[in-house]
Amino acid sequence: MKLATKVSLMRDAAIVKGRQPVAKRHQNVDRGRIERVLSSFSIVQPTVVDAVFALLDNTRPSWFSSPPANAVFSDGASTAHISHHISILQRSLKDRERKGHNSWLKALTGIGAVETCQLTEPGFFAPGHFMARSPGSAYRLNPDFVRVLKAHEDVFQDWLLDWSDEDATRQRLALQSIFAEMSSSSTTPARKALIQAVRDDYVFRFLGQYEVLYSSDVAGRQGSNRDEVELARAGLTLLPEDPIPDFVLWRPETGGIWIIEAVAQSNEVSQSKQLAIRSWLSRHGRVLDGVTTAYPTWKIAAKRQRRHKDLTPGSFLWVAEDPGRQFCVLPAVS
Repeated sequence: MKLATKVSLMRDAAIVKGRQPVAKRHQNVDRGRIERVLSSFSIVQPTVVDAVFALLDNTRPSWFSSPPANAVFSDGASTAHISHHISILQRSLKDRERKGHNSWLKALTGIGAVETCQLTEPGFFAPGHFMARSPGSAYRLNPDFVRVLKAHEDVFQDWLLDWSDEDATRQRLALQSIFAEMSSSSTTPARKALIQAVRDDYVFRFLGQYEVLYSSDVAGRQGSNRDEVELARAGLTLLPEDPIPDFVLWRPETGGIWIIEAVAQSNEVSQSKQLAIRSWLSRHGRVLDGVTTAYPTWKIAAKRQRRHKDLTPGSFLWVAEDPGRQFCVLPAVS
């Protein structure tokens, strides 16, 4: 069935039941709030407002033919999905408007409000468009942008000013460019982008007093001569039987070590891994200052932790799509 026919049937079914094809609000956000936010960037085109409204729609199951379990429209939608949502559901046309139906894209990506993502074989939306002309290529709203749209009136103006800040916009676009530059030949694009995001964003934001001694590169490099030289600066060596994290950071002033694992599909800093890392550092007279488990998206973090629940108390959690914050895992209060 053609997408236009499928969406028209959705609209007609709603009308038969006496309902509007689309709600007046999605995620408690109406068009008036969207217009206020976009006008601060001098964006006033109705199609851009309608595109944001479509991408807020978490009331409909995903329109992809084989979506992740329980996925909704707002998790990731193609340009065709978005244009059909605008034309048929929101504007009650028979088919999508062909002329300028993607005019929203440049405006929203230019301010970092929209992120690229791609439906992958394992069944999740990975960041970036890493496969040219893939039928799984999609877009979604940046979570921080959604928070501004949903902000209570008391804090709305302050949050909007923070979002509109030029430095914040550059940081968003820089992180999204990392995802956009992923190699199409990679079999683990989400992990590849995540390692780059940890190196270029997380370490810069939260661990500025540390130096990166070792990191897995995008090809999974481990144990090179350069690694040995850098680790030796902190008096460390890696043996084949030692745990090999994705990142080893060193604080020269204190000699402390920070470990980071980049988790796209596996490899959290579990209790057993943390004990192995502490044993390795103890052998060299070094102390573990902290550990971080990094995920590409909140959805992947939730999926992993719903199943494994293996983040250790005292460790930290960071999510690349929500880069401005990190979270500490607290132990239960006895």
